[in-house]
Amino acid sequence: MVKESVERIRQAEEEARNKIRNAQLEADKISREATEKAGQIPNEARRSVAQQAKLLLSKAEEEAKEEIKLLDEQNTKECEQIRLMAEENKTNTVSFIIRRVIG
Repeated sequence: MVKESVERIRQAEEEARNKIRNAQLEADKISREATEKAGQIPNEARRSVAQQAKLLLSKAEEEAKEEIKLLDEQNTKECEQIRLMAEENKTNTVSFIIRRVIG
């Protein structure tokens, strides 16, 4: 009976050592996975920031194009007004010179 008890104790000790070894392996595995995931977080954050930057840049470009279009339309109108004023002044200037020469 003592022999059986000693054998059971040895088996229990061996099982305990196996459980400890398996627990250590599992802990090491969890630690490695956590380290890998932690390493991926900055990469994912970088990708997210880069994507957001692209979207903001695209939006800014669209707004700039719209602003340029409006300014171009405004400049075209102002140029036309200046041309019309110059044409009107040309007629008045010619009339003034003719009156001076003739008159």
